[in-house]
Amino acid sequence: MKRNFMVLAALAALALGSTGCDKLKARDNLKRGVQAFTNAKYPEAVAYFQKAVQLDPSFTTTHTYLAIAYMSQYIPGAESQENVRMAENAFNEFQEVLRLDPKDENATAYIAKLYFDQKKMDQAMELQKGDRHQSEEQGSVLHDGSDRLVQLADTGSRSAQQNGHESRRSRSPQG
Repeated sequence: MKRNFMVLAALAALALGSTGCDKLKARDNLKRGVQAFTNAKYPEAVAYFQKAVQLDPSFTTTHTYLAIAYMSQYIPGAESQENVRMAENAFNEFQEVLRLDPKDENATAYIAKLYFDQKKMDQAMELQKGDRHQSEEQGSVLHDGSDRLVQLADTGSRSAQQNGHESRRSRSPQG
């Protein structure tokens, strides 16, 4: 009996230790992803953020950054399968952020922007209306232009349009 307890205690300590280690590894991957994103290496950033999500799936920041990295590769109006997949991946990650934190206004604003960029105006307006109402109740302004994440996504989208569009076109079998 005492031996079983010792084995269980050792296993529990190992599990706790690996959880902490995974969180550290997730933060390291997050940091590397931010560096790649800052250097406009969006596919590399996605890989780091995906690894961070795998290591710590409950950390909303990793889902947010992954979604932004996908969104930064999305080119509004381009209908290639790869481009549509980027928008879907961004949408799914923002939905995961909202599952983890239903009050995350940035995720809702990004989903509205995705809808707007995809010409889904009814859905975009519905989300924005809800955001403004919720934002006014909390005494903050959601769409004030100083939001760092929106700036990152907008900068990334422009950069992807300028830099990634040609390389994506050359990689795409549809041309």
